[in-house]
Amino acid sequence: MNNISLIVELSRASRVLRVIVLGLILTLSYGLLFGNSAVALNGFNRLEQIGFSTMPGNRVQIQLNFAETAINPTRFSTDNPARIVLDFADTTLGLRKKSQPIGIGVVQSTSAVATRDRARIVINLIRMVPFNITVEGQRVLISIENTASQTTTLQTHAPSIVAPIQPNYRPQAYQASPQGAYIEEIDFRRTRDGAGRVAITLSAPSMVVDMGIEGQDIVLKFPNTQLPEKLDRRLDVVDFATQITFIDTKPDGPNVRMNITVKKGDYEHHAYRSNNVYIVEVKEKIQLKKEEVKIEERKYSGKPISFDFQNIEVRAILSLLFDLQGDPNLNFITSDQVGGSVTLRLKNVPWDQALDIILETRGLGMRKIGNVVMFDLKTNIDARKQRDLKAQKEIKQLEPVRTEFIVINYAKASDIVSLLKTSGKHSFLSNRGAVSMDQRTNTLIIKDTATKIAEIRQLIASLDTPVRQVLIESRIVIATSNFSKALGVKFGYGGNEGLGTGKGMIIGGRLEGETDFGELSQGFVAEGGGEQQYLVNLPAVISNRAAIGLAVGKMGSYLLELELSAMQTEGSGEVLSNPRIITGNQQEATITQGTEIAYTEPGGVGVPGNVQFKPAVLELKVTPQITPDDRIILDLNVKKDSPT
Repeated sequence: MNNISLIVELSRASRVLRVIVLGLILTLSYGLLFGNSAVALNGFNRLEQIGFSTMPGNRVQIQLNFAETAINPTRFSTDNPARIVLDFADTTLGLRKKSQPIGIGVVQSTSAVATRDRARIVINLIRMVPFNITVEGQRVLISIENTASQTTTLQTHAPSIVAPIQPNYRPQAYQASPQGAYIEEIDFRRTRDGAGRVAITLSAPSMVVDMGIEGQDIVLKFPNTQLPEKLDRRLDVVDFATQITFIDTKPDGPNVRMNITVKKGDYEHHAYRSNNVYIVEVKEKIQLKKEEVKIEERKYSGKPISFDFQNIEVRAILSLLFDLQGDPNLNFITSDQVGGSVTLRLKNVPWDQALDIILETRGLGMRKIGNVVMFDLKTNIDARKQRDLKAQKEIKQLEPVRTEFIVINYAKASDIVSLLKTSGKHSFLSNRGAVSMDQRTNTLIIKDTATKIAEIRQLIASLDTPVRQVLIESRIVIATSNFSKALGVKFGYGGNEGLGTGKGMIIGGRLEGETDFGELSQGFVAEGGGEQQYLVNLPAVISNRAAIGLAVGKMGSYLLELELSAMQTEGSGEVLSNPRIITGNQQEATITQGTEIAYTEPGGVGVPGNVQFKPAVLELKVTPQITPDDRIILDLNVKKDSPT
């Protein structure tokens, strides 16, 4: 009985196994038979291959192969840098490499990027040239010429429309304004900050608006749009006291043109769309002070780019910017809180400046770690930085403490200790640090973390340097008043009057010093009239035929010694001492000479007076300052005490 039950169970198990195997075979067969239609089932096409070939005339043909029938791409081009950009709606990428170098003619390379609802192909050129786009079944052919021109055409086997790119589009929805589009209302308001706001109510949110600048005015163009008769007028808004003075709206063939007249001067403007209302705001440009401009000024060095987008997703524009920045090794990550859309029109703007504008508009921030840039809400990035700083502080608190000895060479260890012990947030020591010194060996004993000790070593290396010194030499002299009056300036001239006469002339310090002295070779002695003019009069014998001498009161050390020697010889004074002292730069030095004079201080009743001593000295205080050009400035303070 047990054997029969076992056979029945095995039979059932084999039937179940056969059913499972059969199901797997059917599933595999279905995938093989209908795998090519999987893309079509989910509504998305797939770009599978990008190829290129050379055509006569050095032209290049780029071929895009799709899994299903290709759609008409929406395209736009930029002149600086020169690029052709094609957008395919509801398309994904099935490429092995997203970037492909070409290097033929004016074509440099191609790159591909996909977002949630479309794929974008960027063709990088050396310069902008004519190109043709042809759609043939599952292929899209781009033929690029090799001569510069402004003519660009699109050829397909079925009628199609070429229009500027509109992100987040369906091919038929944003290629032109819808049939029967018109402007419903034009309104003007003054905002609280003094800006002028123009609000244009459109009949449909999908209407295309092209904004540009002509001179000082802002011009809006509405393609394939009708203007009601009541709105065909000029609005005078001068009384609102904004930068806008007039708003002129009028038909322009099948289109509508609006001219916003702006006052002369610098102004700022921006435009955005809210549902079916297109808003333009204009305000006076704030002139910042020079100091504020220096703080906020930033230099941008990225490649210039040009964009004209309406309601493009922030994630898509970030991806496009990183494709254009030029560094293939730079990556980026966006958090799930990065979203929303922006409308922007940029012309020849550095890509890093465009990135800053987009981040500032959406309140986003970025943080670079290695070669990866992370985008998130600015508040989240700031909070993350605060957490990192807090973690670093906690790590420092846990860092072990060590003790080191630092020998001071030129400075005093006590001065360095006073500097390191500065209290408050400017202290060089951590909360757990301490410093002491050994005065005998002029050594610091520091107990702190390794990081702080390294910082202190750098500080000491900058401060512990030899100080430049100055040798100060003085003369303490007792001189009579007559000697001080005798010091002056001596000026003399000697030479021949003319050739052959042998006559000469000497001019002294006064007119009476002029004399005729005959042949120079015989020598002469100056005979000045009147009293003696100079304290030192040591004439020299002139042996040459012609001589010129000039002396203008030089008070150098040698002349000073000579004058002092002459003074002592005549008995007009006495050199008491010649003290010298060496001091450091900007360090005060004192030279003192004198005696103490005894005097009696009267006492009280029945108390004898006390004998006191008071110094009577000749004192010289000097503070030298060595300038960077090796000159010395001396600050002198002379004091002479004498009993009365």
